[in-house]
Amino acid sequence: MYGFSMITGNRLERLARILAMRTQGHSGDPFTPETIVIQSRGMERWLALEIARHLGVAANLHFPFPEAFIRMVIKAVLPEVPEEEPYQRDVMLFAIFTLLPACMEKEAAFAPLRGYLRQDGKGEKRLQLAQRIAYLFDQYQIFRPDMIFAWDDDRPTGEGHHRWQAVLWRELTRRLPGIHRARLWQQTIEALQRGGLPEGALPRRLSIFGISYLPPFHLQVFLSLASVMEVTFYQLNPCREYWADIVSRGEEKRLQRPWRESSHQVPSTDFHMEEGNRLLASMGRQGRAFHRLVGDFDFQVQEDFSDGLGDSLLARIQADILNLRSGPPEFDAGGPDDGDRSLQIHACHSPMREIEVLYDHVLDFLNNDPDLHPRDMLVLTPDIDTYAPYIQAVFGAPEDEAHRIPFSIADRGPLQNHPVMEAFAYLLAINQSRFAASELTALLEVPAVREAFDLSEDDLPLIDQWIAATRIRWGLDAQSKSRWGLPPREENTWQAGLDRLV
Repeated sequence: MYGFSMITGNRLERLARILAMRTQGHSGDPFTPETIVIQSRGMERWLALEIARHLGVAANLHFPFPEAFIRMVIKAVLPEVPEEEPYQRDVMLFAIFTLLPACMEKEAAFAPLRGYLRQDGKGEKRLQLAQRIAYLFDQYQIFRPDMIFAWDDDRPTGEGHHRWQAVLWRELTRRLPGIHRARLWQQTIEALQRGGLPEGALPRRLSIFGISYLPPFHLQVFLSLASVMEVTFYQLNPCREYWADIVSRGEEKRLQRPWRESSHQVPSTDFHMEEGNRLLASMGRQGRAFHRLVGDFDFQVQEDFSDGLGDSLLARIQADILNLRSGPPEFDAGGPDDGDRSLQIHACHSPMREIEVLYDHVLDFLNNDPDLHPRDMLVLTPDIDTYAPYIQAVFGAPEDEAHRIPFSIADRGPLQNHPVMEAFAYLLAINQSRFAASELTALLEVPAVREAFDLSEDDLPLIDQWIAATRIRWGLDAQSKSRWGLPPREENTWQAGLDRLV
């Protein structure tokens, strides 16, 4: 039976168990993969382990990202659409860079940009501006499709100070082939609502797991898919109450200020807006917006909230969020235990020190809890590419092999996962670099680069010795140093070092 349903709860492991049990109960072709839409590769790895823990094995699972899955839906519903999307951010970047000079000459609305780009000899400011505009246009297609459609039809949007954006967008659509993403998604939703999808073009079931926020267009696509397949959304929700309308204290003051400034008579009492839980109100703005968006649709919702959170400090905070309470956490014995380590805050002076502290605490947890295993631990960080080298240095080379902790790093960017791509990206930007000795010798760590120059790994120590002996530090020659506002001296440059070596 087709349809859209949501299973919401405050414990991710319980949602994973429900997903595993429902997957096991589904009948059909065992060779058809189970499609689960996720938002990160870390979630994919954790969820696969949880499914294997409950079912004994996790096999034939397909974990696409929302954007990739919707692209697959578009291809199935609109087969005439070309494979390459012309309105990708990088494609728009160079088109906007080319269009800006002509637009600024003939359009009065571009006066603010003319002032900004007045002194831009090499075009660097224009490139940076084009990057920012391309990013905004990409986000508008996802989050402001109504504005994009108004621009397409040359209708006013009530944002006069951004009129140059509408002009530039229309010029962009005349330059780029095909149709943009917002129009493509609109056509996809209309085609799904009409029906007539070819048999086997899409999976019969779809699970959406652990995604905290979806743009309205994405959600509308998934709701439209419910007419041709079974769609289940497993949503992690920290609060069982309706919390879409709570506001933080700062938001409440900002909302009251226009009333005070615009009204001749100040009301005797201020507006009172529900804060609910202070932590949830101040840090859950995106979740509130999605909670409000989901509430506008009519579909079946199954709740699975757990009260058994324990009596630790972290558990009490979670319980207050769950029940939308404010104030100090309530404890059965009056306060947290002296040895309560459920919530800790560490101030470290560098990313390296952060990872060292993390390693010490993980090792301590494993030593003190025999039932705890490395697979039970998940470490989250907002920028994994910044921390990845330090993770390799600390966890990958312990002082004592007996203290080695197995680990893996997920969600790294494509450049960090492929050394050849990283080396190629560096070569593309090499003219903007200082030609530091450490950067150039790092290129020789890539096997493909060594092979191109008929070098082996055994040659690297000798090359490092030559560079150290000739005191090469940075800069090609004296002239390259003058580019950085320094005296044109050849000492410690590559030219000086190679001359000494020869």
